[in-house]
Amino acid sequence: MKLSVALCTCDGRRFLREQLESLAAQTRLPDELIVVDDASTDGTNEITAAFAKQSPFPVRHEINPHRLGVTANFEKAIRLCAGELIALCDQDDVWRPRKLEELAGVMEADDRVGLVFCDLDVVDEALRPTGMTQWRALGFSPTTQREISGGKALETLLRFNVVTGCAMMFRVSLREIVLPLSAEYVHDEWIARIAAACMDVRPITEPLVMYRRHANQQVGQATRGLWRQWRYARQRMDQAYFDRAARRAISLAQRLEAWRDRLREARYGELTEANARHWRWRQRLGSMNRAGAAIGIFKAWRRGDYARFGYGWKSAVQDWAMR
Repeated sequence: MKLSVALCTCDGRRFLREQLESLAAQTRLPDELIVVDDASTDGTNEITAAFAKQSPFPVRHEINPHRLGVTANFEKAIRLCAGELIALCDQDDVWRPRKLEELAGVMEADDRVGLVFCDLDVVDEALRPTGMTQWRALGFSPTTQREISGGKALETLLRFNVVTGCAMMFRVSLREIVLPLSAEYVHDEWIARIAAACMDVRPITEPLVMYRRHANQQVGQATRGLWRQWRYARQRMDQAYFDRAARRAISLAQRLEAWRDRLREARYGELTEANARHWRWRQRLGSMNRAGAAIGIFKAWRRGDYARFGYGWKSAVQDWAMR
């Protein structure tokens, strides 16, 4: 199957060359590399142009005259891909040599699989291991991995996102459903949820990406202790957070309703509608008195909404304490 890599760049001169070299070192080379640059001014495009001259595969290099932002830039890159399989690529990581071979192998072996994704080794700026993988940092346990492989990918991904863009590959047949990308989502979470609603999703446990993180960045929330997680929620879960979460849930439900005939299971339409209702209700909690909020939280917990669409009792307790 023809394989496209969609790479988005923006002032990425510092690390781009290493990423491009890792693409050229793949045991299965892509059939094309689509590079869309978001108006870089630091010499990034000169590095891409030099690589294109000696690349072992065709490179299409587009430069935006004005900055679009990450989501819109990836949307443009995805639209330009001609392959049957599309792998997304960030500018500052390094891929293990067998990444494309492993991911494409899963897709080619089973045409029911619409998206596959792998774990990542978290490294520092100099590519030194931190001793952490992305899945471990996110608390993506073997049990949850089996749930995704066993057909419960959408149910899992509605609770939390474990699919990183640079670790995924998906079928071009999903493109018409995925695009346009929702402005309410980061592109990888949007693609993963739609793929899970329409086709099978498969995780690959091997870390096939060296995921470069800066010293002032954090990876995931699962490694926090309960008190630190509580403080994090207090800082981040303000009214704007709930407003955005409600918009996200609504946008997903609306998109899947428009493509109801492509869903893996008919019940997924109702599932995403229920998710939207849950988040719209949580959005209104801030205007309720404590007695009304307590009754509503208890009913939502009894219905199982906090377990289906959040972190169970932790989410319920957070909602009560922050109202």
